[in-house]
Amino acid sequence: MSIPSPPKLGGDQIGKPLVPSRRRRATAFTLVELLVVITIIGILIALLLPAVQAAREAARRMQCTNNLKQIALAMHTYHDTMRIFPPGSVRAPQGHTWFTFVLLFMEQRPLYDQLDPQGQQIPATAPSTGPLVTPLSAYRCPSDTGGAINTHYGSYPTANYMVSRTMFNAPGNSMNWPLCVRINAISDGLSNTLMVSERGLFERSTGGIWSGWITTAGTFSFSSTRPINTPYLPLDQPVDVSPGNDPWYSRLTVTSQHPGGANFAFCDGSVHFLSETIETNPNLTQMGQDDFQSSSTGDYGDYAYQNLINYNDGNPVGSGAF
Repeated sequence: MSIPSPPKLGGDQIGKPLVPSRRRRATAFTLVELLVVITIIGILIALLLPAVQAAREAARRMQCTNNLKQIALAMHTYHDTMRIFPPGSVRAPQGHTWFTFVLLFMEQRPLYDQLDPQGQQIPATAPSTGPLVTPLSAYRCPSDTGGAINTHYGSYPTANYMVSRTMFNAPGNSMNWPLCVRINAISDGLSNTLMVSERGLFERSTGGIWSGWITTAGTFSFSSTRPINTPYLPLDQPVDVSPGNDPWYSRLTVTSQHPGGANFAFCDGSVHFLSETIETNPNLTQMGQDDFQSSSTGDYGDYAYQNLINYNDGNPVGSGAF
């Protein structure tokens, strides 16, 4: 088989590259095509961004749920050890709250050993250094946008989790409730009784503190005298948590930056998300300085939200609570 010989080049072609007889047109994006591509990318980002944000919020809400589970477990471990839940606070005259007492059972023994929960008097303004100004991620909701320092309460480290005021209180409380209760006193059932809630630190919401001066029970506890996520009142005045300058119900309201409601730990250790539209007593929102309808019994009436906070009122929770 013979091999064809290459084409012969003329004298004027020697040393020059071979070029095809038909030249191909150079390819490139036109301005219109580029704008179309950019528009499509923008639309895709706009469609995906809400999904990404929702996924991030779901992760933050899950972490908040885990924090509440850890607090509930610490409460029960404390109860198993002491045969009673920790006090809401001790005042000597301004002492520690339940936050400090459960540190022993939240892998914070070194911090606990630096504090004196039974006798230490806490200064009204946070010191510059020391254990009292230690930030604790276990007491912070990752969805909360507030700062690590709560300027409403003496610039102490912010806390976002509060205990039920019907079960955890302080000496000299006007409701005449016990400082703390035992499990056998919760006659309504552990799975039907709120123990720990959220309170965010953001506009019209005061948050709390875990280690600071107790100017009000709002630093460590919550009540159900206002619907979940009710803004701080009065709306036309600056937020002022000092005694006598705001109604108690404002400082004790449950708030959260999880859309539509807040997380709660129940006395059985479970955590549930309660909607801000949960059934609540409408008469309570019309009250003045009095925190509760009846100061002697804490009787809010037979409504789902109020039944969940009362641990021995004998009322069924009601439908639509969860």
